[in-house]
Amino acid sequence: MLGGVAEYTYQLAKELNKLDLLNTVITSVLQIETPVFTLKGLNKYKNDRFLGKRIGDSFYLFKKINSAIYYINIAFFVIFEILKISLKNPKDLFIITYISNTYSILVIQILHFLKLKYAIVLHGYDILNLIKSNKNFLDFVCKSSNLIIFNSHATKKLLKDNSIQYSCKDYILYPGLDIEFLEGKKKKKSKDLEIDLTNKFLITTISRLTKRKGIDIAIQALKRTLRENDDYIYLIAGTGQEYDYLKKIVNELELNEKVRFLGKISDEAKFNLLELSSVFIMPNHSNLNKDFEGFGISFIEASFFENVIIAGNHGGAVESVKNSKCGILVDADNRDNAIKEISDYLDLVISNEDLRKEISISARKHVVSNYDIKLLVNSFSEFLIENALI
Repeated sequence: MLGGVAEYTYQLAKELNKLDLLNTVITSVLQIETPVFTLKGLNKYKNDRFLGKRIGDSFYLFKKINSAIYYINIAFFVIFEILKISLKNPKDLFIITYISNTYSILVIQILHFLKLKYAIVLHGYDILNLIKSNKNFLDFVCKSSNLIIFNSHATKKLLKDNSIQYSCKDYILYPGLDIEFLEGKKKKKSKDLEIDLTNKFLITTISRLTKRKGIDIAIQALKRTLRENDDYIYLIAGTGQEYDYLKKIVNELELNEKVRFLGKISDEAKFNLLELSSVFIMPNHSNLNKDFEGFGISFIEASFFENVIIAGNHGGAVESVKNSKCGILVDADNRDNAIKEISDYLDLVISNEDLRKEISISARKHVVSNYDIKLLVNSFSEFLIENALI
């Protein structure tokens, strides 16, 4: 199961490749073993610094030397690949994602020095991270790039709200779903989902376990519903720094049998889980203005599988979830009100099967009509051609 930025990048590359508009994808360390496009990267199991120890890592000095060799190795690899492509195809447009990454910063500086065309993809995390750590670089890259690609209008607004100016063209390219691929996943049971859900009313969250996802709020809002209904169960899939805190809440509320943590799951298990689920809940919030949900691809995945959505009204979630038509948006920065609003809404949709069905079908139609990755990237490619960027 890829993270949001990785999934966004993969889907974009895959569709550009289908349109014969993709030359190569360069990554520091390979994450996908069998890509459908040309992918250049160092072998993960030989080069990933965080997979096991290297000879000498037991000694502080040698450990630092090994780390330096690792980072230098990746830097030289990335530089070599860029030079190779630019010499062969000097008019190509480079698209850089995850720009707050050290190697992305290096790539951008090289491209700028060589006066090559490049576009940057901005997600909320990139903006907030660079605002805190390297605002001068963010200002530089926005002013010097040929195109800025935002994953939502909310992300674009976030950049402008932080007084970052740019004069180049911009484009809103939403995360999308491979609708044809997902249609083939329906009714297929995953072997990885080792849990009996027979005759269960399933509520799910599938995400990284971070503060801004509001999973602690979801647990508190669900406690009465779970206690009063023997056949209701809440499954949380994903890993992250909030795991121990969330487990503690579940233990204190004595909901261990009703709230289950699945950890990291495969894509097959994710699709199977979403198809079995009736309600998807992730009341995202700003975490006291320290974090940002740029879009929320998990919302549209759940909507495709006809889940009623409960989300926060912060960031790009307001674009991926149409309030009342796909579910409900709550102000999860107001914790107590959000818990009550979620609890009341659950009572409504659970007790009224016709309403739940109407909302879930509407949610699916909304996604199919607006977030088909093929249509999104086709429109994007037309924009690139019309503006002489490729």
